Amino acid sequence: MSGLIPQSFIDDLLARTDIVDVIGSRVQLKKTGKNLAACCPFHQEKTPSFTVSPDKQFYYCFGCGAAGNALRFIIEFEQLDFPQAVEQLAQSLGLDVPREAQQYQRQTHRFEALFEITKQSATFFQQQLFKPSGQAAQHYVQQRGLSAATLKQYAIGYAPAGWQNLLEHFDQSPENTKHLLTAGLVIENPEKQSVYDRFRHRLIFPIRDIRGRYIGFGGRVLSPNDKPKYLNSPETPIFLKRQELYGLFEARQQQRQLDFLLVVEGYMDVVALAQHGIKNAVATLGTAVSQEHVTRLFKTVKEVIYCFDGDEAGRKAAWRALETTLPFMQDGFQAKFLFLPEGEDPDSLVSKEGQQAFLARLKSNSQSIADYFFHTLCEQVDIQHMDGKARLAALAKPYIEQLPQGVFHQLMLGHLAELTGLSEQALSELSNAVTQQTTQTIAVPAINQANQYSEKKTSRYPAKNFVSTSKLSVSLTPAQVAVYLLSKYPEFAEQVENSDRLANDQSEHTRLLAVMLKLLKDNPQASVGHLIGELYNTPLGNIYAAVLNRPPPQTGQASKEVFLEALTRLQQQLNLEDTYQELSQFKNLKSMDASKKEAFLRAFEQLRQSKR
Repeated sequence: MSGLIPQSFIDDLLARTDIVDVIGSRVQLKKTGKNLAACCPFHQEKTPSFTVSPDKQFYYCFGCGAAGNALRFIIEFEQLDFPQAVEQLAQSLGLDVPREAQQYQRQTHRFEALFEITKQSATFFQQQLFKPSGQAAQHYVQQRGLSAATLKQYAIGYAPAGWQNLLEHFDQSPENTKHLLTAGLVIENPEKQSVYDRFRHRLIFPIRDIRGRYIGFGGRVLSPNDKPKYLNSPETPIFLKRQELYGLFEARQQQRQLDFLLVVEGYMDVVALAQHGIKNAVATLGTAVSQEHVTRLFKTVKEVIYCFDGDEAGRKAAWRALETTLPFMQDGFQAKFLFLPEGEDPDSLVSKEGQQAFLARLKSNSQSIADYFFHTLCEQVDIQHMDGKARLAALAKPYIEQLPQGVFHQLMLGHLAELTGLSEQALSELSNAVTQQTTQTIAVPAINQANQYSEKKTSRYPAKNFVSTSKLSVSLTPAQVAVYLLSKYPEFAEQVENSDRLANDQSEHTRLLAVMLKLLKDNPQASVGHLIGELYNTPLGNIYAAVLNRPPPQTGQASKEVFLEALTRLQQQLNLEDTYQELSQFKNLKSMDASKKEAFLRAFEQLRQSKR
């Protein structure tokens, strides 16, 4: 590839393509009314749930949630990246793919320079481990029982003591110094007008991406008295912590077909497990489990086991991982949780009990995501009493609604029904009743009582929906309406002056809207094809596909007014949430005079009611 593909060509390519021809040449389609159907090519099923819409030029699977346009289908079906899919689709139409070479070459040159500087740095650290100055590090790895093969496999090295060892290893040119700074390997002190090494007298764990390129480093102290225990590279243009998993490249190199991946918390956990023959462990890089992590995990394996310490911090981290993982639990995927004895981590435990005992612990002590979910929630209520069962239903239902439609979703709902004594139909009707009760009409003039439009940001509260003036078969939130209309009328992005607050919201649809607005403002000529391409293979991209496949709002001639009204309602929701957070944290109530106290309590009660 010599350059970036012009967006205008991608739009033209999609305009010339019939999605029915693209999918029909690979999957046997049958006519079903206006659409076509087939058994989904992306998951096993006996009854067709995969639908292709010639009118929308879009496909959607009601079983696994796969969705997209012709390009995305080729990407998923043929396992190609985006440029390769464009090439293939263009070839089928007899077209040559043009390039925007200059911009692509500048970006490529910058990235290649960073990859090269990190590669040379990794080599430097590895060499230092076996030099006389590295005796302390050599002694440490011997104590930890790490073999030469393990050290080589994970490219473990040593950053010697001193302030400019790595810096002096390179030619002291301004360009090299700039690349070292950008890669986070050295730090600049503006006051002293000096530059010094980030890693000093530490064992070094190079971090590699899925292609094996060095993108960052982690450094561990050699003495328990030194602080901090771990020091990591900062985020750089080639290193985003939310997207990378330490040890994933090494695990795939050792075993191309992995049965499962074990997610642990530290570099030494991964390395120690590998030393004991458990070579499918990966670690997050000082961050909580992210959506990008889960996406990457489930693209590699069908089963993931999260391994956490048994203390309070470990339990909190596990619950955050559960919340992140639930929306990805399509039928066929498995997620489990293993809690270790207090005071133990995978490194210490596998060293004590060995490979077989640790694997046996994984098999016998791991909880399925369903068991862990219900066990944790049931600990918070007393299900022997009706109010406890009601509380359990209120806690569990919003989480279960995040699950993709399918067998697992139904089983989770069925188990909740067993625990509460309610039928599945009653639980569904309860959810629908809440939705209907909170549904608003966008045609009504702007209402001063903002709490009527509060959209809940946390998963414990269902979103309050609204519908457009005309008949809608499905209720949509303000953010969803704005997303849909922005896809149909990209020029509406010009009507939005500031979307910074949207980007900081926890609601996925609101953040999706912020990303779309930024993309459209940066590229006013962009179309829905451009948006799909930019968002492809991201969690927000999956959400976007789901919105596009819902029945559209029939807004008639008032589309712009509906879009602006939706933004107004959304802003009211966000302002309300900000106010709620501010008031809920106020503690010095006694210091208020009577009038302020009354006003505060009245406002707080209004906000509290909106949270129900």
